Amino acid sequence: MYHDFIYNLQLSLYKLLINDNEIKTKINKIYFPVVQDTKCPFLLVNILNVNNISTNVQNIMQLEFAICIFTNDKNRNIALSLVSKISDKIEHHSFENVAGIKTNKIEFHTSKDLVSTKLVMNYQALLKQKIGV
Repeated sequence: MYHDFIYNLQLSLYKLLINDNEIKTKINKIYFPVVQDTKCPFLLVNILNVNNISTNVQNIMQLEFAICIFTNDKNRNIALSLVSKISDKIEHHSFENVAGIKTNKIEFHTSKDLVSTKLVMNYQALLKQKIGV
């Protein structure tokens, strides 16, 4: 079932990021869903789009997800310092059932209150598993 695919990848991403000492010292928390009134800086692993292109013999999912780093404007350097670290960890990690993963786009968003900043790292992944395995 493709829900298991997505959950397993999301959990693997969480474990990969939370177990890194450098990330842990710079980030307060890592979340899956959006949390209100949380303390910056924090990370959010957000699933954006899932496209099921399975065949009769293989489950195949195209997945788009984002890793967002939320910071206060005074801590913007934290987000910048973590971009290459996070990107390298994700792209060089061997995830179960992931045929390929790549960074698609990285961009900054400033909030309307001009106090917080969100750095978004968009990724694309291809997940594959033979049916019956």
